[in-house]
This record gives sequence, C-alpha cells and structure tokens, in this order.
Amino acid sequence: MRLSAVITPYGTVVGCGVTKRQFEPQCVPLTLGQRDPSAYLWLAYILQLDAENRYLAVAKSGYALYLDADRDQLVFHYDYEREPAHPYQPAHVQVVGEAAALTALAEQRGQPRKQLRDFHFPVGGRRYRPILEDVIEFLVLEDLADARSDWREVIQEARDEWERRQLRAAVRRDPEAALAQLSEDGLI
Repeated sequence: MRLSAVITPYGTVVGCGVTKRQFEPQCVPLTLGQRDPSAYLWLAYILQLDAENRYLAVAKSGYALYLDADRDQLVFHYDYEREPAHPYQPAHVQVVGEAAALTALAEQRGQPRKQLRDFHFPVGGRRYRPILEDVIEFLVLEDLADARSDWREVIQEARDEWERRQLRAAVRRDPEAALAQLSEDGLI
C-alpha cells in the first residue's frame, strides 16, 4: 500500500491515490500477490498544524472496510474528528449489521427505529483512539485478510512509535502531571 499526501485549502489530505486534482482517497484492495481481494480498506487523514503551529496533528481520520472497491457495501468504519460538529465522541466506530436488542432498547426509549450502523460506539477518545495498525491487526486476527509473515513486528513497531508520539503530545498538554509522575517514581 502506498499513501500519498496533498495540501488542500482545508489541510493536508493523506490517503491512497490522492493527487493535486483528486483529494478523495481510493480503497486499498486487501490481497497478497495475484489473489482476488477479500475486501477493500479505505483510509484517510486530514492533517493540520496543532494549536501552537508547531506539529502536524490529525484533524480527521477514517478507516472503513468495504466488500467492494466502489464503496457500496460498507462493513464498518472508524471515525475521528478533533473538533466534531456532532454530539458523538470524537473517536467512534459504526458497524453495519443487526442488533435486535440495541434496536429494541432505542425504540423502548422512544427513539425512531435505528439500525446498528446508526450507533456511534466510542473508542478511546482523542488521545488514544484506534489507529490503522489496530484495524489491520483486527483484519488479520479475524482471518478477514492475509498478511505477510512479519506483520506482527511491523504492526508493533508502528504502534510503539504512535504511542510515543501520543505520550509526548500528552506531556506537552499536561506537563505538571508528567513532572508529578516522574517525581513520584524518583526520576527527578
């Protein structure tokens, strides 16, 4: 999978197949070698400078699994918005399917009939939300996609780097808590 980036009026868009004329990312076929794809993964990021104009930060991201390249048959999608324009958690997942008990509960509470895909399940909030590596790991572990033999090491290396960056960002936002913990641990 090869990602590209393009600067747009609303931020830097990162995804598969984005160009100066094509801001909408394309799906990545889930396959190894010449086999037919088992499904298609769509992923996109919009990056903007953080509040201090010092670091690039993810303003929005999305990962979606489709059964087709045209993105007509959605299976699930993860969404993240740093500043959401909706009342849901900034990071959430939506799944296409049936959940009779959840639908019944919503109806019992006087809500209009909802499908499973209408529910926004929170997943970790702003700082420690799911990342692409989590989605890939899910697909491999659930045998929904094939993987190369070294996939675990590659995933873990990327996840470790993500967690280090998130920790550094968390420390920048709350240095007093970081100092207190370092002091409690006898490190300063």
